Amino acid sequence: MDYEESRRYLERLRYRGGIKLRLDVPRRLLNELGNPQKEYDCVHVAGTNGKGSVCNYLYHILHTAGYRAGLYSKPYLIDFTEEIQTDGHPVPPKFVSSFITTQQHNVRALSSQIRPPTAFEIETALALTYFREKGVQAAVLETGLGGRLDATNVVSPVVSAITPIDFDHMEYLGKTLPAIAKEKAAIIKSRTPAVSAKQRPEALKVLKARAKKINAPLTIVGEDVFFKLKSSTIKGVRFSYDGRIMSFKNVRLGNLGFHQAHNASIALATTECLIDRGYELPKAKILNSLYDAKWSGRLDVVQKSPTVIVDGSHNPQGLTNLMENVRHIFPRRRIILVVGLTASKPLEACIKTLAPYVDVVFATVTKRVAAHSPAEISNEFRKHGIQTYLANDVAAAVSNALKAAGKNDVVLITGSLYMAGDALKRWRKKIIV
Repeated sequence: MDYEESRRYLERLRYRGGIKLRLDVPRRLLNELGNPQKEYDCVHVAGTNGKGSVCNYLYHILHTAGYRAGLYSKPYLIDFTEEIQTDGHPVPPKFVSSFITTQQHNVRALSSQIRPPTAFEIETALALTYFREKGVQAAVLETGLGGRLDATNVVSPVVSAITPIDFDHMEYLGKTLPAIAKEKAAIIKSRTPAVSAKQRPEALKVLKARAKKINAPLTIVGEDVFFKLKSSTIKGVRFSYDGRIMSFKNVRLGNLGFHQAHNASIALATTECLIDRGYELPKAKILNSLYDAKWSGRLDVVQKSPTVIVDGSHNPQGLTNLMENVRHIFPRRRIILVVGLTASKPLEACIKTLAPYVDVVFATVTKRVAAHSPAEISNEFRKHGIQTYLANDVAAAVSNALKAAGKNDVVLITGSLYMAGDALKRWRKKIIV
């Protein structure tokens, strides 16, 4: 198979195989590959919101300090190769096609003996194998869903980090916050340091109990390390950080949004755990890397006059953060919303979150994943008395929104990272991490 055939093969698997939360198949597949994940350090990150940003900060901190670093973070925006990075470069398409082709015998064997591997399980094995191929010293891994039975939970991390936990994927992780937290807490390993974001009390209680039970040192942002937001503007974010072994009076982030100060503080607390382990991570390089760690599709300003923002927020809490940030950074601006929501997200709750902030809506749908129809989205917004238009694809919705916008308006494109990726194709040919 060539790269395009390999990519289509993975998409077919994703459509047919769905989500399987079991570790028997990924463990067996990695065992056949010689367990590549045992040949380098792993930093494992779970959570509901912000885990991609935390992974990106950590990857840049390690890379800037001179370590050969790997990053595995999903989903991609424009091209699959974005998901797997080493030393500032995506996995080559030739490696993807070679891996998919040569692993067909393992896929067939697993299919007959246990069950067919899912696309995510194969992609995880691909990433972990590629990191070995590149001689990676430390790999930063983002969980796909949950933690306990996620395919990435085959690794034995040197440190784990958990970002804010909220309600998401409840059909798989449980209906209550403690149940969801229990699934994510499973990436905390025995006698291995872990870091937690500020959490709701019922989630934090679960994380603390897990850490205590297995003697894992747990650092909690807001209890053991602290940050203070100084400013959040169109130019970025500034905050101070007071940690266990490092303090910074003025940390600057190139990414937008006050929530990024929290994400970066989780990354800094995790960095301190790596320093405890012997990693040499100079403060000056840490500061530089945090500023340079741009993260596409997250409060991403891609055009001015009118201002166009692309953001992958996809659940009520993420959308709340997004809208509060947009209103803070762009006060008294008319907001024209282009939105599409995946079928797994609570439609009514998401619309209820967005409605108070927006003036006009263009409802659309991404073809990359099962999604609510534009008509369903439109009907919910109209209940709030908001003028809404329909478009059958993201490109058309964006074009119509731009035509309707005045030069001082804000066009906000959001609803999922799949939506963000579809929209970004208008402005970028590829994503550089």
